[in-house]
Amino acid sequence: MKFKTLALTFVLALGALFAISQLNAQPANSKIVFVDAARALASHPSGRAVTEIQARQEQESAPIVEQIQALQLKMQQGQQLTPTEEENADILIRTLRTVQQRYAEEILQASEPAVLSVNSSIASIAESNGYTMVLDGNIAGQSGLGLVVYAQEGLDITDQVIAMVQAGN
Repeated sequence: MKFKTLALTFVLALGALFAISQLNAQPANSKIVFVDAARALASHPSGRAVTEIQARQEQESAPIVEQIQALQLKMQQGQQLTPTEEENADILIRTLRTVQQRYAEEILQASEPAVLSVNSSIASIAESNGYTMVLDGNIAGQSGLGLVVYAQEGLDITDQVIAMVQAGN
């Protein structure tokens, strides 16, 4: 799973949607660029730590998920679960939620320095270059809203953001 923080994703998506609603109001000299926020976040030492935490989460969750899926498959095939299996399914689901919640909190704490650094770097680069808007290229491309239908070459500032993040911004 690619590393994306919910906060950054949400903010960038809201900004992009707001931008779309304001297209008619944009001055002719607007400068819009793109960034791969997930790649920028992953370049920060905290981002790498988050990737490691996510791998631990996957390793711990995988056997639980397999057991849940086996019980779900049995139900999908029209078979009744025994009372013991139903109880086991409930326990497995609660356990999985607990594991996911524990890791979500750990990921949120570990990612905070990366999010702050990347956001600061994006803002600094945007301000110094006169960019009026920075969109997350991955979100724009995957939104299913046709958010970006054309972008000229050279509008991706990800490498600049990564360089600034790694320089210790």
